Amino acid sequence: MRICKLHLGDYWVLKCDVKKYFYSIDRTILFQIMKRYITDKKLLEFTKHLICDNRNDLIGIPIGNYTSQFFANIYLNELDQYIKNVLKVKYYVRYMDDFVLLLKDKATCKTLKQQIETFLAEKLHLELNHKSRYYPSAQGVNFCGYRIWPTHRLLRTRSKRKIKTKVKKWNKIWRENKLDFSIAMPSLQSWLGHASHANSYFITQKVLNQAEFVYHENKEYPCYDDFDLSFNDCLKCEFLDDDDFKNLLTPKF
Repeated sequence: MRICKLHLGDYWVLKCDVKKYFYSIDRTILFQIMKRYITDKKLLEFTKHLICDNRNDLIGIPIGNYTSQFFANIYLNELDQYIKNVLKVKYYVRYMDDFVLLLKDKATCKTLKQQIETFLAEKLHLELNHKSRYYPSAQGVNFCGYRIWPTHRLLRTRSKRKIKTKVKKWNKIWRENKLDFSIAMPSLQSWLGHASHANSYFITQKVLNQAEFVYHENKEYPCYDDFDLSFNDCLKCEFLDDDDFKNLLTPKF
C-alpha cells in the first residue's frame, strides 16, 4: 500500500468477495484444471475420486475437508493469472475467496470489476458477492481481520466486541469457581496473538485488565467461604510464589 501510494498517489481500492464460494465451485471445471497439472494416471484417478466424492451433483465441495482448501485455492488461481497477466494489475492480493486490487482511479475500478465479473461467470461459473465494492484508499482496507492503512493497522470493531463479550462471560464463570482454563486461556492467547499484528497496545491492555482470571499483583480477587481447589485453580496458581500459594489455600471468612 505504501509503494502504491508512492506511485499512484490517492489510489482507489477494489475489494471483492466470491458469493458462496465453496458451494459454487464447479467440480467438472476443477477436475479439468487439475488435469493440466497432473500427469500420473493413478494420482489423477485418486484426485477425481476426491473431487467427485461419489456425489451426483456437480456443484460445490465440502468446506471442512483439507483437500477442499487446497482445491479452492487452485480453482481461483485461474482468476489470479487473469488479473496479473491479462488485466496487468500490479497491486493485487487474494486470500481464499477475498481479494483486493489497488487501482489508480474510480473509473478503472468500475471497468475491472465488470471484466472480473464476466471472467468469473464465463470461465469458473462464479459470481461476486453484493458486498464487493470500490472506494477511496483513505477509508483503508478491511482484510484478513484487520483494517489496514499505509501507516498502520487496526483490529476490526467486531473482533474487539467479541473478545470483550467473552471476557465478561469468563469472569462470571471464574467468580463461580467453574472456569475451564484449558478453554479460556488458549482462546485469549489466540486473540492476543492476532491483536499483536495491529496497533493495539491500549485495547490489549484494557482486555487484560478486565480479565479477572488473569493474575496480576495489583488486582483484587474474590474469596470463597467454601474453597474448593480444583484443577483450574492450580493452573491459575502457577503464577504465584510459595507464600502466596499457601495463603490462597487458607479459607478466608
